[in-house]
Amino acid sequence: MTTAVIFGQIMVAAASPSLRLRDGDNIYTTVAATPAHHEEMRHLNTYSALRVDAMYTYGAPSIANPHVSNPGNKCIPGIRMYTEDKQSVYCHWWEWWCSPGDEITNTDFASHWNADDSPHPKMSTLVLLWKDDSQVEYWFKECKDEDDWYEYDFQWWPHHSQTASVVNHIHSIDWNYERRLQQVPENVRGPSLDYAAIANCGYGTSVQEVTDCHENYSTRENGLPGIDTSVWKVAAYMNYQYGYGDNDPVVVYENADDDNFKKCIISFAGSESVFGDISNFLLWNSGTTGYCGRHGVHIGVRNELWQITHDDEWRSVIKPQLETCHEVTCVGHSLGGALCNMFTMCANQGEENLDKKDDAGMWDDFEALAWTKAKPPSAEDI
Repeated sequence: MTTAVIFGQIMVAAASPSLRLRDGDNIYTTVAATPAHHEEMRHLNTYSALRVDAMYTYGAPSIANPHVSNPGNKCIPGIRMYTEDKQSVYCHWWEWWCSPGDEITNTDFASHWNADDSPHPKMSTLVLLWKDDSQVEYWFKECKDEDDWYEYDFQWWPHHSQTASVVNHIHSIDWNYERRLQQVPENVRGPSLDYAAIANCGYGTSVQEVTDCHENYSTRENGLPGIDTSVWKVAAYMNYQYGYGDNDPVVVYENADDDNFKKCIISFAGSESVFGDISNFLLWNSGTTGYCGRHGVHIGVRNELWQITHDDEWRSVIKPQLETCHEVTCVGHSLGGALCNMFTMCANQGEENLDKKDDAGMWDDFEALAWTKAKPPSAEDI
C-alpha cells in the first residue's frame, strides 16, 4: 500500500525501496507531486516569442561564464542531466579516521569538463545516481523564476574535485542514461526518456540512418520504444563535415499531431569519439572568446556552432524548417548538449546581449543562426 508523507512542501510517496530522491542531507522516496517545472512544460503551446522554448541535455559540458539563461536571467525550461556512481562507506567503531556515508566513485566526465571555470545553464537539473552497483537514486533540483536567485549552487554540479573517468566512463545514452531514467518517475523526468532516443539517433550520418534508428529503436538492448514515429517525423537534416571522418549532423523533427501548433525538436550530435573531436573541442580549444553579443564562451564549442550555422545547408535547409515551427526544443548529448547550450544562448539572448553594441562580427553570429519564429493562429482560431 502506498503511503504519503509531507516534508515541508514536498509530497513524497513510498513507491519502491530501490528508488529514492536525495535533497540536501535528506533522502526521500519517489516524489508523488508534479514539479511545477513540468506543469509549465505542459503549457508551452501557449506560444513564446523566444526562439527556443526548452532544452534537454545529457552529459553536456558547461560552456560559458557568466552562465547561460533566458533573457532577464530567467530559467530555461527543460532538464540538464548527468550521471554519478556512488558507494556506501561503512566504518567500524575503532576506525576513527573513517567517515561514514556515501562516496562518489565516478562522474560523467563530459559534464565534469570545464566545471571549475564555468557554471552550467540556469535550468532544472537531474542527477542520475547508481548506488552500490545495485539501485538507482536521483537528485532533482528545480529552477524556478520566483526564487529570484542570480545563480543556483547546482549549476556548478558536478564539483570539479569529483572523480570522473574517461576510460571507465558513464557517458553512454544506452548504458547509463536510458537505464537510469527508466527508474525515475515520469512526472519528474518529463519527456527526457523519449528524447534520449533523439539524442541517440541524432548521430546518424544520413537521413536514412536517422530514420532507421528510430523505426528499429525497440530492437536495441534496452527495448525502449523511443519517440512515437507515427507523430514525430524527420523534417530537415544536414551533416556538416570538416576534415576526414568528422560528422556534425543536425536534425529537425516536426510533430504532425496538430496543424495549428507545430512542435519541433532540433538535435545536435555529440562527438564521435571520446579521444577524437571531444578532446579537440574541449581540451585543445579550452579558452574563451566572444560569440553572439557576449564574452566568456568556450572557444571549441563556439567554433563548432559557428561553422555549422555558416554552412549553406543551415541557411537553405535548417532555418527554413525552423521558421515553420511554433515551438522549438533543443536536444543534445555530450558535445551536442554543449552546442544546444550555446545555440539556445544565441537564439534567445542574442538581441539582449547585442543591444547597443556596434560589433559587426557578433551581429553576424546572431543573424547567421537566428530565424523568424512562426506565429500560430489566434487562440480563437485554435
